[in-house]
Amino acid sequence: MPLKAGDVVEYCNPIGVAGDPRWLAEATIVSVQPNDGGLVLSDTTVLPDSVKVKQTGILNNGVVVPYAGVWRCIDAYEKIQGRIGTPADAVALEAARFQGIMRRNIRSMQARAKAENLDQPRRCSGLPNQHWPRSRCLPPRWQPRQRH
Repeated sequence: MPLKAGDVVEYCNPIGVAGDPRWLAEATIVSVQPNDGGLVLSDTTVLPDSVKVKQTGILNNGVVVPYAGVWRCIDAYEKIQGRIGTPADAVALEAARFQGIMRRNIRSMQARAKAENLDQPRRCSGLPNQHWPRSRCLPPRWQPRQRH
C-alpha cells in the first residue's frame, strides 16, 4: 500500500536505538513529499527515507481503517504526495492531544481527591475548628541536649 497523508504508521525514532521498545512510536502522517524525501508526522517528527515504518492504519474515505503492514524503509514504499496540514499544524495537533491528556488526568485526580475527602481545605493555623492537629502542621521542635 502506498504511504499518503492521513495514514497511521508505527516507527522507531531515528535518534533512539532500533529494537528498544522505548523508542517505538505511532503517529499519523501529516505531509508526504516524495521528491524531498521524508514524512512529517502528527507528533512533530520528521522521518528521513532511510527509517523503517509499518503502516497500522490507512485513511479510506475520511476514516482510518486498521491495516497489518510490514516493516519497510520509507523509500521502499510508493508515496502519494499530499498533506493534511503543515508542520505547524502537527505541533497544534500534539498540543491539543496533550491538553486532552492533562484535562483527563486533572478530572481523575479531582474525583479521587473528592472520594478520599481531600478536596476540603486544610487549615493549620492553630485556631479552633482546624481539621488537623497543630502537631501535624508544624515541624517537631528540637529538644536541647541535656548535659550531665
